Amino acid sequence: MEDQFGQHIMGVAELLWGKPRAGGTKTEQRFGDGRTVNPVKGLCFVHGENVGGGVLWLIEREVGLKGRDGIEWLRSHGFPIEDDPKYERRAAPERRQPAAQPVRRQQTQPAADKPDDGARKELVRTWDYVDEAGKVLYQTIRFQFRLPDKTWRVGEDGKPEKTYSQRRVARPDDDPEKVRDGWVYSLAGARIVPYRLPDLIEAVKGGDRIFFVEGEKAADALWELGVPATCNPMGAGKWWDELTPFFVGADVVIIPDNDPQAINKATREPLFHADGRPKRAGIDHAEAVFGKLRPVAKAVGLLDLPGLPLKGDAWDWIMAGGSAEKLYDLALTVRPPEARPQPRFISRFGALRWRDLDAPGPEHEYLIDDFLTVGDKSVIGGPSKSGKSFLAIHAGMSVARGVDFFGRPVRRGLVIYQAGEGARGVKKRLRAYRKHFGVPADEDVPFVLLQSKIDLYRADGDTAALIEEIKAICQFYPEYPLAMFFIDTLATAQGAADENSGKDMGAVLDNIDRINRETGAHVCLVHHMNAQGSKLRGHTSIISNLDQAIFVTRDETTKVRTVTLDKQKDDADGINFRFELMSIEIGSRPGAHPDDLPRPITSCVVVDVGQKAKAVEERAKGFKLSVNESVVFRALLDALRTQGEQAPSSLRLPLGTKVVRASHWKKAFEAIALIEIGEENDEEAQKRRADAIRKQIKRAGESLLKFNIIGRSEPFVWWTGKAVLGFPETYDRTNAPDQRPEPPFEADQASAYADTDDSIQDLIG
Repeated sequence: MEDQFGQHIMGVAELLWGKPRAGGTKTEQRFGDGRTVNPVKGLCFVHGENVGGGVLWLIEREVGLKGRDGIEWLRSHGFPIEDDPKYERRAAPERRQPAAQPVRRQQTQPAADKPDDGARKELVRTWDYVDEAGKVLYQTIRFQFRLPDKTWRVGEDGKPEKTYSQRRVARPDDDPEKVRDGWVYSLAGARIVPYRLPDLIEAVKGGDRIFFVEGEKAADALWELGVPATCNPMGAGKWWDELTPFFVGADVVIIPDNDPQAINKATREPLFHADGRPKRAGIDHAEAVFGKLRPVAKAVGLLDLPGLPLKGDAWDWIMAGGSAEKLYDLALTVRPPEARPQPRFISRFGALRWRDLDAPGPEHEYLIDDFLTVGDKSVIGGPSKSGKSFLAIHAGMSVARGVDFFGRPVRRGLVIYQAGEGARGVKKRLRAYRKHFGVPADEDVPFVLLQSKIDLYRADGDTAALIEEIKAICQFYPEYPLAMFFIDTLATAQGAADENSGKDMGAVLDNIDRINRETGAHVCLVHHMNAQGSKLRGHTSIISNLDQAIFVTRDETTKVRTVTLDKQKDDADGINFRFELMSIEIGSRPGAHPDDLPRPITSCVVVDVGQKAKAVEERAKGFKLSVNESVVFRALLDALRTQGEQAPSSLRLPLGTKVVRASHWKKAFEAIALIEIGEENDEEAQKRRADAIRKQIKRAGESLLKFNIIGRSEPFVWWTGKAVLGFPETYDRTNAPDQRPEPPFEADQASAYADTDDSIQDLIG
C-alpha cells in the first residue's frame, strides 16, 4: 500500500458509495455502477469513466476536497491520520468569521473528471438550507464545466454537464485550513434539516399537505405555485435520521423522479435489486423516504406524475403545464408502496407481448421511401469508380435538404458524413452539388462533414469519442433530428482489422451497432466490392449484419451507373434506377505559365440519365433573354469587364469569380440604354429618364435573378456562369476574361463596401 491513507479505502468508499455488493474478493469489492475497490492496494476505480485513484482522489471526486482539505475530511470522519509533510501548508492568515448570510459569488476550479478538455468547474447556483429562524446552515451548490471556448461541457443527455456538492457555514472553532471564503466544503458537523425548514414547519402546523421531491429546484417550483414542498440534501439515496422528526403528524405525498433503470456503466447491462426489481434511483429513493416517514407522519404515500419524460421530475411536469389544482387532484389517488403494484417489468431483451403489438413504440419507417429505413444500417457497395461515394453524398444531401431522392420522398434530418478517404475531394463534391442544385452559400443545411479518419476496431479506438462528437454536433441543430451517419469508407474505418476475419469484423460491426444504438441514426457504410465486382469485399458477416444493401455498377461504354437495392430486410428488394455523373466547374486555378488562361477546377454531381446531355445542349444554346433583359445583362458584362473586382472571400464564391458594384452596373446601363425623354437640360425630363432606367434594371434584374443568371449580395452583383443565348462569351466559362486567383479578404473592406451610391436592394429589390 503506497501511503497511510490506503488502509482506509474501504471505510471511505462505504461512506461515499454505500455498502459493497455481495460476492467480492480479497482484491476486488464491487459497489455497483462499475465501481470497484482494491483493499489490498488501497485503490478504487470507476470503470465507466476509465478513471481511478487512491483515498484522496476518491474524496476529491465525491466531496470536492483535495490535499490537506481531504485529510481533514478523513479526520473529521474518525479516520486516524498522522501529519504528512507532503500536505503541510503555511498557516493561513487570521480570517474574520462569516456573516449569517454568506455572500454568493462565482468560483472556478479545475474540473476533476475530464482534465484533457481544459474545462474548469464553475459555481452556477446555490440553494440555502436554513434553521427555524432563517439563518443559513449549509448550501447545496451546483457546478458546471466551462470549456476554454467559454461554452459549457455537454453531458450524454444533451444538457450542460453538472455536479452537485454541499458546503456549510464556517464556525469559530473550525480549523482555518478547512475554511475557504467563509465555508467548509462538507456537511461534517452540520445540523441536517429539510429544505425550506421555516416554510415546512408552518405548513405542517397548518395541516397542509406536504409534497416531498428529490431536488431543491423542483421544491422551489412547487412553492411558486403555492404548493408546500421540501426535499433532503444530496438527492437520491441519502437520508439522515435527524430529518424524520420534522415530519411528525405531517400529511406527506412523495413524488419520485422518473429515472431510467440503472445500468452498469462498464458493461451497459441493466441493474436489478436482489429480489429481481429493476434499480431506479427515483422510485428507490421515494420508497426509502416512505419507510422513514411512515412511523411518524399522519399520512404518507407515493404519487407518480403522469407524462413525465425520462429523467423528468416535478419541475418538468410544471413546465409542461402542470398546476396546483391538477396536482391536488392527482394527490387524491396517492397510494402507499405496499398498495402499489410491483415496479413495471422492464425487459432486458426488448420483450413485446402479443397484446401490445399496436402499442406506441419503434416502427418500420422509411427515411428514403422504399429504400432506406429509419434508425437501421445499410451499405452502398461498388467497384472503384462506380460512383458509390457520389451516390452516398447525393442521398445524404437529399435527406439534409428534405428533397426527393430520385423521385422518392425523404424524411428530413441532420446528416453527418465521415470521410476517411479523400475528405478534400468530398469538399469539392459538396461545392459542385451546391452550385448545380442552386443551394445558397449562406443556407445552413443540416449536413456536417467529418474530415478525419476513425478506428472502429481497437478496444481503445474512436467509437466512444465519435459517439460523443455526434451528440455534440446534434446540439447545433436542435430543430433537426439526427437522421443519417455515413462512414466512407468501411475499409478506412476498420483500422488494423482483417476484413476477411469474422472475429475482427465482428468487433468492428459491434462498434457500428453501438453507434447506431446510442445515436439513433441510420448508419450507412460505403464499401468496396471484391476484385470480380460480384460481392462486397471481406467477411460475409458485413452484409449479414445490415438491413439494406445497395450495389452500384458502371457501364464502361455509356458510363451510366445502375443502382440496385439487393437486400431489403423487411420489405421488397430488387428496386433499381440509373444515374450519371456530370462535371461541374466550381472555380479556377492559375495556368501552367504566367500568360496562360486560368484552368477550371471541377467535380461531379449525380443526375438522372439524359440530364447530362440536356445540360450540354442547353449550354451550347444558352438561356434566351428578352430585349430589355439582354440590354441589362450586356451592361452587367460591360461593367464586369471594365470595373469588375475579385469577389471577397466573405461571399464564398468560386475562386476567380468577379463582382461589380451596383453603381457601376447602373452607369454601364445608362451608357447603352436607348431612353430619350426630352432635352438634356430639362430637369423634369432627366428625372423621368432616371426613373425609367431604374424600372428597366429592376424588371430585368428580377428575371435574371429568378433564372440564376446573376447573383447578388449587397453591394455586389455577378454573373453566375450560366450560358446566355446571344452572348458567346458566356458559352465557355474558361474563356471569361481576366480571371485571377482570389486575393485574401481584408477585414477593413467591410466598411468600404458600404460606401456606394446605389445598392442592389435599390436596383432590383
